[in-house]
Amino acid sequence: MIETLIAQLQQRGIKLWADGAYLQYDGPKGSLTPELKEQLRTHKAAILLYLQHQQQQPFDIHPVPRTDTLALSFNQMRFWTFQMARPNDSFYNVHQRFQIIGALNPTALEHSFNALIERHEVLRTTFPLVNGQPVQAIADHSTITLDIRDVQTIPPDAQPAEMERIIRTEVERPFDLATGPLMRILLLHQATDTWLLVVCFHHIVLDDWSLTLLYRELAVCYTAITSGQPVAIPPLSIQYADYAAWQHQQLTPDAIASRRAYWETVLADEPAPLSLSSEPMQSAVSKSFQARLSRFEHTPHVTQHLKTISQQAGVTLYMTMVATLALLLSRENSDQNILIGSPVLGRHHPQLEGVLGCISSIHVLRIGLSDNPLLLDLLQRVKQIVQDAMTYQDIPYEPLARLAGVQKKRERPLFRVLISYLTHSPRNQLQLPGLQVTVQELDEVNMQPDLLLVIWEEPGATGSYLRGWWQFKQAIFGPEAMTQFAADFQTLLAAIATEPERTCQALLAQLNRGDQEDTRKGATHRYE
Repeated sequence: MIETLIAQLQQRGIKLWADGAYLQYDGPKGSLTPELKEQLRTHKAAILLYLQHQQQQPFDIHPVPRTDTLALSFNQMRFWTFQMARPNDSFYNVHQRFQIIGALNPTALEHSFNALIERHEVLRTTFPLVNGQPVQAIADHSTITLDIRDVQTIPPDAQPAEMERIIRTEVERPFDLATGPLMRILLLHQATDTWLLVVCFHHIVLDDWSLTLLYRELAVCYTAITSGQPVAIPPLSIQYADYAAWQHQQLTPDAIASRRAYWETVLADEPAPLSLSSEPMQSAVSKSFQARLSRFEHTPHVTQHLKTISQQAGVTLYMTMVATLALLLSRENSDQNILIGSPVLGRHHPQLEGVLGCISSIHVLRIGLSDNPLLLDLLQRVKQIVQDAMTYQDIPYEPLARLAGVQKKRERPLFRVLISYLTHSPRNQLQLPGLQVTVQELDEVNMQPDLLLVIWEEPGATGSYLRGWWQFKQAIFGPEAMTQFAADFQTLLAAIATEPERTCQALLAQLNRGDQEDTRKGATHRYE
């Protein structure tokens, strides 16, 4: 989360550095917006810790000869192993949809995507076997052709269903990792100036932050091409294959062993099946990855109270969200050691700032609540846990899984709950000149954890407010249990915003029907 914020600042030409206990910055005039200044104040402690960690990073990343055998990164190997075990599975097919209103130039859009494929090797990489082992094979040149479908003649009442059928056919078609290509672009022409852009790719080539970079550079390319100007993007010093080689050089057996004691303690116990309410679960374990979404938002008033409490406690709003989630999960679960996964950008090395590829990893946070701490004490506990995890963050998911003994017991997860705190709204990822572009939100997705919370601050006319969604596996949790759990989370946040000095159990005791009628006034919830 902090890495994402710093990466956004770097994209604006803003430089940060630590001067003792002070955070200093410099950048072009007007580049630091009031919203970014507020985020710097809110996350000052975490940013200083991050900068300290970054100063300890050894050595530059150097390009490796392309004549050498190019090994997969740890993330790529994890995705490759999963796909080989399930060759007909589309679980790691990731897709996004954008509604585009205006005079779109499809040819310029295609040329823009191809400019990015030329710029980023990972977009023209496949994963064949060499001597029985997967390697990265980078094509010297590769292009993509937009799959343009004209659906204007379909009757209006039948058009949505037919469009959904077309999209599902494409996004659920498995990718062949050995031959590629590993990205598809579908463009549906709905009306004269109405289009639906569908970007589909295999997760082995891109992570979430890569998408932010991809769409930002796509806008630069499209703007230049449609105006007859050359595309001007600073060249990259390294590519993803260079990062993968560097990762293997850094994560030697000795380097992993030096962090072993910490992670073995965190991952000592298998996370118990989740219970979200007093109602029985539909199933404790499910091999299905299908999940539904439940959306929510808090008022600016409640959000500001939570930010104030976080600042006074010296923690970030993200840490407050983690503490609240752990507290709520402890209510119906006998195991008071709560394990929560949290994505980490993994781009603390400055050379990785503009590199596309799957670099992100996941922290596992182990939060103990058996002693019924004060909420303010819990916040400090979570702060220390997050800081410790950042210190040991260099080990990616796959070595962590080996430490936890997952290979001996393949069904055992490292965690069942994941929280993702975004530093920007996901609704404004793609902006093209002269066009109105809107992300089309999905109601059903695939995911591995049983429960996922995605949350961010959304700018508003009367102040920023917390917004987000829950994703939950349908085979495990019924909609009623999930709706109640989501409402209880909002109630608990509202209680924390007004009475942070109470004990954790006292705050949980407020989660009854009478109190919820009052505290829910600061939040709205929508199940889909």
